[in-house]
Amino acid sequence: ARAAWDRAADEYAAGGDARGQALALVRSGETSVALGEQVRAIETLQQALTLSQEIAEPALESAAAGALGNAYAQAGLYDEASTLLNASAETAKAIDAPALAASAYNNLGNVMAYQGRPTEAESAYRQAIDAASRAQDNALALRASANLARVQLENNNPEAAAKTLDQATPRLQALPDSHEKIYTTISIGRLYQRLAADGGDRQAAWARQAQTLLNQAAKEAEQVGDLRAQSFALGYQGELYERAGRYDEALGLTQRAIFAAQRANLDDPLYRWQWQSGRILKASGEQDLAVLSFEQSVYTLESIRQDVNTGLRARQTSFRDSVGPIYFGLADLLLLRSAASTDADAGTEDLLRARDTVELLKSAELEDYFQDDCVASLQAKTSGIDRLD
Repeated sequence: ARAAWDRAADEYAAGGDARGQALALVRSGETSVALGEQVRAIETLQQALTLSQEIAEPALESAAAGALGNAYAQAGLYDEASTLLNASAETAKAIDAPALAASAYNNLGNVMAYQGRPTEAESAYRQAIDAASRAQDNALALRASANLARVQLENNNPEAAAKTLDQATPRLQALPDSHEKIYTTISIGRLYQRLAADGGDRQAAWARQAQTLLNQAAKEAEQVGDLRAQSFALGYQGELYERAGRYDEALGLTQRAIFAAQRANLDDPLYRWQWQSGRILKASGEQDLAVLSFEQSVYTLESIRQDVNTGLRARQTSFRDSVGPIYFGLADLLLLRSAASTDADAGTEDLLRARDTVELLKSAELEDYFQDDCVASLQAKTSGIDRLD
């Protein structure tokens, strides 16, 4: 898609059509954001914004500023993002373009949420919902509603979050079948799942609603061949059953989620479900299989650790808090197995593997603390603890 947008931009430029060129650059930049290539996205969208300002096209300028602001937000540059997204929203309001305003406010809410400013995030999301409703964009209104509920949950206001979700969910069925609908269904189902996990009088009802939505998303994802969505929908269902202590069903769903992630070569969901499989197996008393699943999760995570670190920094979340339990979970299992082992050599091997696992986590924490992936190259030059005096 990006290659096509880039060709379009070149051809518009050759034909002297600055408006067409700017629009194609906006689309190319948005595609780079989707691909996770933020530096390229920012360069492309800055060019689009400059062009749109030169030709005095307010709608195009609003779209370019909004897309550039979102790219800055994805890169963790929140001050720059806030400035651009506010400008995009104000321009869109001035020319009565509610769809553009809704997109800018939704992304601005994300920035406020990332910065730990829940009140401002809620205000931005509400403005996004209002603007999207005026634009008759149900998909965007639902995305903003899900984001609003997420902030309300994180701000310890489950009743408000439940009210937001209960108002939004009936609109899901009005959406045409699409990948976007599937992901929105997963998002809302996941939020009901979090509500259920927090307890409360409606815990059972929220769990049932989560199960219904996630099951619907998994079926629709299978029909359209979206393996990523299918993996997340199945994995989250597995977590629901894990919390309920229904381990056989939880393991079956989790294994299906792992298979979908492997088929699509997706390491991000894969390590989550391998970890989940390990927890379920541990709870079921299958210690050796649990160790294997935890090891697979750590191995998968190590292969994408720098990407995970970058994403966590953008969300201002530490590596230790987010995925540290995987490493500690594996080390704990190895220590327990070593203590119970009647084979001295096997017990010692488990102790060494437990130590090495914790050292892996410490290396990741160094990278996270210094926010510098060059720590990894330094680690390659250091001696192991077993070779120290």
